[in-house]
Amino acid sequence: MQKTIISSNQFAIVQTIFPVAILAAIFLMICAPAHTQELGAVLRSDMGLKSGTQMAPGYYFTMPLYYNADYSSVRGPNGNALPGQVSTELNLIIPVITVTTKWKLLGGYYGFKVAEPFSNQALASTFVPVHKGNNYGFGDLYVVPIIMGWHTKRLDYLADFGFHAPTGVGIRSLDMWTYELAFGTTYYLDEGKKWSASGNGTLEIHSVKNNTDILVGDFVTIKGGVGRSFLKGAATVGLVYSLQYKITHDGGTDLPALLPNTLNRAHALGAEADFPVFVKEKKKLAAFIGARYAWEFLNRSNFQGNNLALTLTVAKFD
Repeated sequence: MQKTIISSNQFAIVQTIFPVAILAAIFLMICAPAHTQELGAVLRSDMGLKSGTQMAPGYYFTMPLYYNADYSSVRGPNGNALPGQVSTELNLIIPVITVTTKWKLLGGYYGFKVAEPFSNQALASTFVPVHKGNNYGFGDLYVVPIIMGWHTKRLDYLADFGFHAPTGVGIRSLDMWTYELAFGTTYYLDEGKKWSASGNGTLEIHSVKNNTDILVGDFVTIKGGVGRSFLKGAATVGLVYSLQYKITHDGGTDLPALLPNTLNRAHALGAEADFPVFVKEKKKLAAFIGARYAWEFLNRSNFQGNNLALTLTVAKFD
């Protein structure tokens, strides 16, 4: 029987390589790939108070909506902050055109919305090169061709269908089609409609990503708030919330091999204030400013940070 003899040089090489291999394996398991989660297109805190109410018949130009998500950490499946420098920012400047017509279907007003974001990047997953200093460029086009809204004495509700098209440039695109189905409602707690509570739920589904076999799981996002109106309903202040849950697992052959296919989630609470800049009743013209800030908490397999949304909207009522 022939014995295998390892020379001293070979043994030294094994002694050198083995610890490095162990450290590399540990590094791969604790770093972002081990907790990578694909992310969707729906923003977490872009709406709040009266999120279930359709705008009155007219034309609205938001110029622009500014949205900032400042993420200070990535959270693992158990909510722990992952080690390393993982902070990043998502900055969006979004001109939005919204139209509510007087045409009715099934008793509800028909409307639509178009938005073309300018962003510094699109956060496709928790394991992408993340930056804070990117230049702005075209993001993915957002279109809501169907918005239907109904109003009763104490209840508003709406339903809509929209999509995100992968038209963004470079790292500013999610490289996939996203389809949204949403339903929202606003309940007025008093006959004068001064106090309101609202919620808007969106189901988000995706196509396979361009040039890669990755299918992002479906999301449900719920956004709303509780507030009080002033100045005959033109101004509103209150508390807002956001809940986002991935409800199906990511799929595809190009997902990272070490990926534990968990379902991510995000939660936020904050405050909002909306006030008129001017109202010209005879010309049916008005302008409004709005500010919303939310703090995220108890996120899982996701970025965690704070969200800021600022709006300036000019309205021409029918």
